[in-house]
Amino acid sequence: MVVDAAFRFLSQRELSHMALIEARNVATGITLTAPGMESISIPFPQDCWRRIRIGGVLFSVVKPCDRCIVTTIDPETGQRPDRTEPLRNLERFVATGAAA
Repeated sequence: MVVDAAFRFLSQRELSHMALIEARNVATGITLTAPGMESISIPFPQDCWRRIRIGGVLFSVVKPCDRCIVTTIDPETGQRPDRTEPLRNLERFVATGAAA
């Protein structure tokens, strides 16, 4: 699951040192966009959620998941040119609060 605010965050910053991330790089089962979410200033709000309601179903977050390594694969070639990016920098932005 990913919130589209994460893509807005990455596209609005000067991240020349970071591998390009597009929605097609992310293996997401669910991409959330909802009325009012455009104004969310936290790019990874899903990292703080304990519960989420989709339609009439309430889901509980049991534990955080690791970031998916599919983001490290070039969707054009299927190759992993840099095995650490963009995960290393995503982790740094979230861990240091630089994403806020």
